[in-house]
This record gives sequence, structure tokens and C-alpha cells, in this order.
Amino acid sequence: MLDAEPAGVVQLAVGDTHCAALTRDGRVLTWGSDDADALGRVTSPRPDVADDPQRHLLHPLESAPAEVEGLEGLDMAVAQVVATDHATFLLTVDGLVYGWGTFFNADGPFGFRKESIGRRSQPTFEQIYQKTPVQLAGLRDIKELSAGAEHVLALASDGTVYAWGVGQQGQLGRRLSPRHEFESLAPRALNLPKKAVARIFAGLRHSFAVDNSGRVWAWGLNDCGQTGVDIDQSLRVPVVEFPTLVGRLADRRLAHLAGGYQHSLACTDDGAVLAWGRCDSGQLGIDLSAVDNEDVYVNERSSREAVLPPTVIPGLTASFVAAGKQNSLAINSDRQIVTWGFSEGFRTGLNRTIPVSEPTSLVGVAVRDVRFTFGACGGRFCFAAGRPRDDVVLSD
Repeated sequence: MLDAEPAGVVQLAVGDTHCAALTRDGRVLTWGSDDADALGRVTSPRPDVADDPQRHLLHPLESAPAEVEGLEGLDMAVAQVVATDHATFLLTVDGLVYGWGTFFNADGPFGFRKESIGRRSQPTFEQIYQKTPVQLAGLRDIKELSAGAEHVLALASDGTVYAWGVGQQGQLGRRLSPRHEFESLAPRALNLPKKAVARIFAGLRHSFAVDNSGRVWAWGLNDCGQTGVDIDQSLRVPVVEFPTLVGRLADRRLAHLAGGYQHSLACTDDGAVLAWGRCDSGQLGIDLSAVDNEDVYVNERSSREAVLPPTVIPGLTASFVAAGKQNSLAINSDRQIVTWGFSEGFRTGLNRTIPVSEPTSLVGVAVRDVRFTFGACGGRFCFAAGRPRDDVVLSD
């Protein structure tokens, strides 16, 4: 646990196997796997050796939170950190974006910056991986970042949304040419209403934008209807290629959205929680027997694979939601963590490895006296952050 007093953590971000934290004094801490240079600091050589009987233990330079190197020259404070599966990004208070690591596509390591690769069809190792923080060209006056598995969204102060990274499943909201595949690494503005977007939410391989009037736009992978848009079954891999209005959310006032791999969650201004998309691991938190047949997508094996319309999770009110690959998390009206879905590796925090079909509150000494404000789902783990309740006195 990162203690709030000595560490002063004010914001967290999680990737597939690494994490980042922003402290009160503007430091960026990272920990986890550094295989793709996502930590932004030197973690090798590993202190142990091959014949060390304890070599199976955690890598001490990766597993312990430590400060990112190369940010000392920044003459502006950091406002936000986000993480993709293999990279980390920060936003400064002046609206500039820095990052390090790399993106992976279906074939493996892809690249980080178009400028580093240029016109090369076979970039070198050094051109694919960005070891130290570097400013991203073309991004100015940015006020918010949101990161998916292998793509990033940036919202500018004028309401323009930019996207970059890997776009093989439509997650960049624009058409890409195979002849110019590295163009996807350059941030480009999406075709959304001008000066109108208020919030952005990147799912793992799909995304949402909410405009000033509360309308929701979605794009990206849609094989289980996770965008909220009808599945185009004529496509080999159903995607929503360009930002598209989600009519099924037209009458909702949404406070927060989250996208997992093949499912999505939202909570409304009045605390109702909606879920839609893939449903075979309990990740929607709803009783499938109560869902009408016409609202369910049945796959070629005649299995009920996805719930198409956003459906209210009964008995749950929340102000925040997060979605993992097949699991879900919410902060309920009592500011406690509630989780459900795929639980292998104990990723729901509920001391069980079988799927959890109903939202269930975390219990235990570590969470009992905390008012939670944030939660996130990594590849096979979850994180939560909060503050001690006002009536609790912490002892040493």
C-alpha cells in the first residue's frame, strides 16, 4: 500500500502489468513490468544472478515504486498520468503531453513515435521503444487524457479529441492505410462535433466521448456490442470505424463511463449503473435469465454471449465504474468498492477464483475504514484508492 502521508499520492493509473502514480509534489512513480520500457527508468541489470536460489522473487527495481527519470527538466507541474498496456503518459498543467514505452499491435512491438520511425518499414529496436520521457508533437492545450490497451485519447480545451496508437480494431476512430501503418502513431483529431466534447473514456479497444449536451459517441471494436452500437455481422471482425452516436444512451445523463475488453459500464447522475456487452463471465453483474431474448446476442455456438442494450444492474448505486478484460468494479454510494466478474487470480479481491455474477462489496481490515474515490482494473489485478473516513483515527 502507498501511504498517503509519506507518498502523497493524488492519482493512479494502471496498464496491463505496470502502474503509475502522481504525487502531491508532482513526482511520477512507476512500478511493475518494465519489459517494454513502460516504467521510464533504469531497472537493469537485475541485482540477482541466475544461480541465486531466490531468483523467483520479485524484481526489486521493478516491483518497488520509484520516480521516473528524465522529468527533472520540466518547468511545469504534472496534472495527470495514464497508462496503456505497455506505455505511460503524463499531462502537464500547461497542456503538454509526454510519454515513454511502446505500443503493441497484433504482430508484437509496433512503435511509439512516428518521428522516430520515419519512412522505415522495418524499424530498429531503438526506434520501437521509447526509454525516457519525450514530448509528443502536435498536442497543445490538452486538458484530459484517457488510455486504452494500445491507444490514447487527448481532449483539448477547445473540445477537440485526438487519438493515436494502434488502430487495427477501429479504436482510433479513423481509417488507416496498411501502406502507411505508422501514421497511427501520430495524434490526429477525430471527426466529432467541433468544440463540443466534454469528456473522454478509452476502453481497452473501444472508446467513448460525451459532448456538452450529454450525447454519447462511440467507436472501436464492437464484436460483442460493447460500443452500444448495433453489431455489423457482415464484418469478419465487427468494428465501429468512426465516432457514432449511441442511440441507446440518448435518454441517460451519464456521470462516468468505462470500457473493458468486450463489455462496458456507465453510471448515471442519479447513481444507476448500466452494463452491456459480453456476459459469459459475470462481468455485467446482471441476472441473464431476466434479460429478454431479443436483447441478447447469440453466437454461432448458440450461446448467449452478449447483452446488447445498456441494462441497469439492480440494487447498485455508484458514482464511479471501472472495467477490466472480463471483470468490473464500482464505487458505491457508501464510497466502498464493489466488484464482480471473472475472478481467476483473485482479481475481484473476493478470495475466490470462480466468476462472481453479482456486485459484491470488498471486506477486510484494509478497506473497512476507507472512503474510496478511485478504482482501476489492470490485466490481472485491480487497484483502489481513497482516504480514511473522517471518524477514523489511524494508529501506527
